[in-house]
Amino acid sequence: MALKDLIHIVHIGDDFFENKEELLRKMIIQSKWTVKQRYRTGFLAFALTPNNTQYVEPLQRRVFDECKKIYDIPINEGRTKSGSYALVTNKQHNAYTWHSHETSKYDYQPSYTVNKSLHVFASSVYYFALPEGSGGIAFRKDDEEIELMPKEGDLIFFPSDMLHSPLTNTCADWRVSFNINLVEK
Repeated sequence: MALKDLIHIVHIGDDFFENKEELLRKMIIQSKWTVKQRYRTGFLAFALTPNNTQYVEPLQRRVFDECKKIYDIPINEGRTKSGSYALVTNKQHNAYTWHSHETSKYDYQPSYTVNKSLHVFASSVYYFALPEGSGGIAFRKDDEEIELMPKEGDLIFFPSDMLHSPLTNTCADWRVSFNINLVEK
């Protein structure tokens, strides 16, 4: 199967967020604290703080609904929610490393991303804020590689074992994505 056939892009928009500007502000603040705390580790992705999880609940519901249309696999919603995280980048804070979320090969994922006792069957990325110049995402499988430039409000699903990487962000504004790894029930 061709690489592009394994990637599913759905535009779900952002009208389900009660206050998008407030959530964006909260994600940027949380990101700045995360960068300070984890500067030596290189991790820019972070689990949502308990006071921020309520704001992404509508997104998680949409992700579950869209996932059920693509994959015929029951979702462990609680475990999936607890493994959700955000990635906030700009040109000073870039994250561009090839990785997958398959537990057997890649042990360097943050513990809140992958738990070895769980089966993560698909990964998803929702583009919350995507200013011009903030880069897209690349996928690699065997000898094939493709780059995609999503739009704000796009949700991308792909197999959890597929190598992927955010592309370089050349923008001073903040790119915010929510990453939800779907755990089988």
